Amino acid sequence: MDLSGTRKQMGLATEHPAITLQSVLTAEQPADMASVLGDAAAAAIEPLIDPPPVATTASRGRRLLKNVIAGFFQRGVGVAVGLVTVPLLLHHLGAEQYGLYVTITAVVGWLQIGRLGLGNALINELVRCQASQDFGAGRRALTSLWLGSSLVLAAIGLLCVLAFPLVPWGAVFPTSSETLAGAVPHTVGLSIAFALLGMAASPLWVVYTALQEQHRATSWAVAGAVLSLSATWAAVAGGYGMAGVVVATGATMCGLWFLNGLWLFARQHPELRPRWRDRSWIAFQSMWGASAAFFVIDLATLLILQLDRFLIVQVQSGTAVTEFELAAKLYVLVSSLTSLALGPLWPAVGEAFSRNESHWVSLYLRRICLASVGIMAAALVTMAVVGQQVLSLWTQQSAVLPSRALLIILGIYFLLRVFTECHSTVLFAVGRQRTIAVCSVIHGALNLILGLSLGHRFGVVGVAAASAISYCVSSAWWVPMKAWTAINAMRPVEPVSGG
Repeated sequence: MDLSGTRKQMGLATEHPAITLQSVLTAEQPADMASVLGDAAAAAIEPLIDPPPVATTASRGRRLLKNVIAGFFQRGVGVAVGLVTVPLLLHHLGAEQYGLYVTITAVVGWLQIGRLGLGNALINELVRCQASQDFGAGRRALTSLWLGSSLVLAAIGLLCVLAFPLVPWGAVFPTSSETLAGAVPHTVGLSIAFALLGMAASPLWVVYTALQEQHRATSWAVAGAVLSLSATWAAVAGGYGMAGVVVATGATMCGLWFLNGLWLFARQHPELRPRWRDRSWIAFQSMWGASAAFFVIDLATLLILQLDRFLIVQVQSGTAVTEFELAAKLYVLVSSLTSLALGPLWPAVGEAFSRNESHWVSLYLRRICLASVGIMAAALVTMAVVGQQVLSLWTQQSAVLPSRALLIILGIYFLLRVFTECHSTVLFAVGRQRTIAVCSVIHGALNLILGLSLGHRFGVVGVAAASAISYCVSSAWWVPMKAWTAINAMRPVEPVSGG
């Protein structure tokens, strides 16, 4: 049978008459394919080997927008549920018991540090595995992290059990009521138990984030908010105290997390379902090393958030803390809204980096940075002009309103933070979180030194100025510079219009 005509139609070079399946499969690059098959055939099959990024780039932009919109929707539902839950519990529990409930849950929230940054390390690992379609590596990373973090949480739980009887809970959470004093230990113990269970379920959200499917996580989060409100109402209707509220909401959320896990790994992503045989000490060690910097960042952020309040108490008074808190409250709200775009941006940037799509990264970084800085700048101008009137209308108080100088300085501080955090997302995506960890430690040290010095001289305004100055010196210039260095180091790809 004469195959010469067929070979010419396919573009196979006549000087390579002996073409075998092995020679085609062992060709590693398109250039190697050309040497085996000829230029025309190599050009025909090259898109199958290395597909162009057009569809991926366009769909990534759409996924990012969908996830950002879902984040705003989730935040809106959370705010609405909070507006209903607070008066419901306040009316049922009373002022003192509600204050104890809020304080206990806030203190127990510090256990979140026990995640040690492992979830953030898993995000980058899963993003790389998704980009390379290496689901086996992704499954090993997820299985190993889940087992490792479960052991860490079990150790924390054991320490809590051993230390629990030794803690004078009546002194830690003092109350004038004997009934409430008896309920405090039960509420603390139950809060710790459900907090640890919630941390054990956190890899579910990591998977959604890494796969750029936060809109699916939003569905579960909204369901959780509605069910939590229902559980709270049931506890109130049943006449239970703060311990009963913890049980009702905690058990409801645990059941929801269990169903979410079944749905995620049975229907949505069975290729990532954790398996015992996929555990890997090497994979866990790799993520453990990357998580150390994330842990430092989380810890430094928590400490810095509390440091300003502590310094103000030392150099002035509790009333000054209230002024600072009121001024910061609205800026924190605006900052939380701008940060909704940064969560979805992280895995999207990681995928773009894995494909060397520098144009996409720079384009969307500029867009989100411009929008975030613009929103915060508008908040700064508004607070500088009518901030005192807004706070007076909101709090119905005029004796503890912050000064215009404090409003402006804090606005500048949050403006710097928003600008820097947009660029931090790029460094997180490329695994350079150590840069941000170092900056966070330097920021905390400078903030302490300058806060004491300027606070004694200028009071609460000096403490706020110390925060802005220390952040500007430590992070606001270095992090953006390192982010753009990483972007410019990528091998450029042909930009895709409309992406």
